Amino acid sequence: MKKLTLIVLIASVVYSCGSSSKGQLTGVKAKKKWYSEKPFGTVLIPGGSFTMGKQDEDIAGSLSTPARTVTVTPFYMDETEITNSEYRQFVFWVRDSIIRTKLAMLAEESGGNTSSLSKYKFKDSTKGGGVYYKYMMDNYGSLGDINSPTEGKVLDWTEDLIFDTNEFPDVYYAEVMDSMYLHTDETFNGKRILDADKVVYTYFTFDNEEAARHKGKDRKSFIKKEELNIYPDTTVWVKDFNYSYNDPMHQDYFSHTAYDDYPVVGV
Repeated sequence: MKKLTLIVLIASVVYSCGSSSKGQLTGVKAKKKWYSEKPFGTVLIPGGSFTMGKQDEDIAGSLSTPARTVTVTPFYMDETEITNSEYRQFVFWVRDSIIRTKLAMLAEESGGNTSSLSKYKFKDSTKGGGVYYKYMMDNYGSLGDINSPTEGKVLDWTEDLIFDTNEFPDVYYAEVMDSMYLHTDETFNGKRILDADKVVYTYFTFDNEEAARHKGKDRKSFIKKEELNIYPDTTVWVKDFNYSYNDPMHQDYFSHTAYDDYPVVGV
């Protein structure tokens, strides 16, 4: 009997040791595995470490200059320079975003009564916005993003913009487009030119260092608005190269399709 009891006890111990249970604290299981995605058109620069600081004797013949080892984490870098065509795509996207925002806000102010503006109004909360988007729009009129001029409302990109002045549908549309052009006294030959100073990319950041220093303060006070004029400075062809005839480069380098695959200059 004692021998049988001993065998059962040993078997129980062995079975418990082989249990696949990891206890009660197992951590939150991810729904799917994460893999580092390589951004398009980039290469991975491996991480490493190097010694920063002077290694040789200084003027006084001593080695008093401090040196330290710095570790650099891996990062992705563009495989090639950004071309005029690629950067122009970004400029056009920012330009179109600004124009669509102006059209949508004017459509909202007018109640959507003008046919030309109604096509560019903010996306209907009942169409493709999701339940949460519809709930917020119906109850608050926005997503609560007070820092954004659209307050989080979604732009409708399905309707194409019209840039030919002869095809502007009405004065409301012309008013919005006129706000993006240079003033008439800054143009000639009756040609309206895009005001580069109006092509501004706006984004927001959160100041973690300030938030850490002022614990308990309202979070909104640490939200920083950044505005960046993204249009290339084409005058560098004239400013940086004296006594050279670079007027054609100043006029055409960024905009002409012949230079699409050339690296962007002036940003």
